[in-house]
Amino acid sequence: MVDSAGNIRILLVDDTRTARDVYGRLFTANGYQIDTAESVQDGLIKLAARPFDIVIIDYFMPQENGDVLCRAIRRDVRLAHIAPVILTATYSDEIIRLSLESGASDCLFKDEPQELLLARIAAIVRSIRVRKTIDLERQHLAQILGSLSEGVYGVAKSKQITFMNPAGLKILGYEREDEVRGRNPHELFHFAQIDGRPNPAETCFLMQAYELGDELLCWDSVFWMRDGRPLWVECNVVPLFVNGQHQGSVVAFRDISVLREQIDKLNWQAYHDSLTRLPNRRYFTDALDREFCRLKRSDEASGLVYIDLNQFKAVNDAAGHAAGDQLLIEIGELLSRRIRGADVLARLGGDEFGIILPNVKIDNILDVAEEFRVLIAGYTFNYRGRAFRVTGSVGASVMNKHSVSPEQVLSQADTASYTAKRRSDHQVQMYLPIGEGKTGS
Repeated sequence: MVDSAGNIRILLVDDTRTARDVYGRLFTANGYQIDTAESVQDGLIKLAARPFDIVIIDYFMPQENGDVLCRAIRRDVRLAHIAPVILTATYSDEIIRLSLESGASDCLFKDEPQELLLARIAAIVRSIRVRKTIDLERQHLAQILGSLSEGVYGVAKSKQITFMNPAGLKILGYEREDEVRGRNPHELFHFAQIDGRPNPAETCFLMQAYELGDELLCWDSVFWMRDGRPLWVECNVVPLFVNGQHQGSVVAFRDISVLREQIDKLNWQAYHDSLTRLPNRRYFTDALDREFCRLKRSDEASGLVYIDLNQFKAVNDAAGHAAGDQLLIEIGELLSRRIRGADVLARLGGDEFGIILPNVKIDNILDVAEEFRVLIAGYTFNYRGRAFRVTGSVGASVMNKHSVSPEQVLSQADTASYTAKRRSDHQVQMYLPIGEGKTGS
């Protein structure tokens, strides 16, 4: 049963008793209040006698077709709140055109599944509920607007702001309503994205909603405050109809900057290592997946470097875990200063680091891996007056269009690092698809 549909009144106009009975039972079973009429004139009598929200009208009827009733509803200002809907057994472009031209909100078909028909009625009901909310707000606008914590403004069809409540002015940093009234909202405060890049009017969803009379709910956007600061807001745009004519839109918005900061923080935490502040294994594997997909469409090759620190446990044992943590931080910073802008460096866990090297020649991958080994070997870790020499076992692998999977490439680099570690405390090992691999110094 449709939730809270009981306060929605539907008038079903159809000249056949069978249709009235079938659809009457269907809508009643789904929580709607139903009354029926058997002709256009009968329908007008019922409409004059009691209020309805939706009128579902059979198109073909003996005396007058359903589009006649649609036009009568649209002409009568007292019935402007009603949503007329055509129901027909005939799928015809001409019938659909005539129905919509007569003012029908939608055109339903008797042979469509009941679930689809009910879903389309439910969509109309949602619009009616929004419209009812707007009507109620308009009746008490002076009292409500001043007490709302959310910002609210109106936009005319000319795309000019017609009003803004005190909360909206405060959120955006304005003192008086006349500072915004008559201004184009796009030009005034949603002209650019969060990073300052232009938000062209022709592709701006808010502008399209104003223009087309569309409903836009729970839409995150960026509003620019009077002092030039960007602000994340959540908007709800509802079209405003007067006497059946689209006259503009009402927009409610609230500041969600704190929420966005929390979301951004959670997203950062999900993809970064809290100790070194480097990308974590999850970020690294996602980046590796993207690079793998890119190379499938390219003749380029990329390298993957896997670094395993050798003296990490010794530092932990000798100076404590705080020293080990500081070592990881400093090694991360050391590697960060060496990589290129397109490279991806991540802490994979424990004392292991990974580096993706996009677009490198296969013959150069071992040399680059060797540079990282030398970089670490030449670094002295100082902690509370004690000096520690640190080395790394470095493994490298190749990724190109012939690679089987990103997981395999990572496993190959890990295997190469393990092989290097078994042979010496600080060596580079290259994993190649053929042969036993290539060893550096």
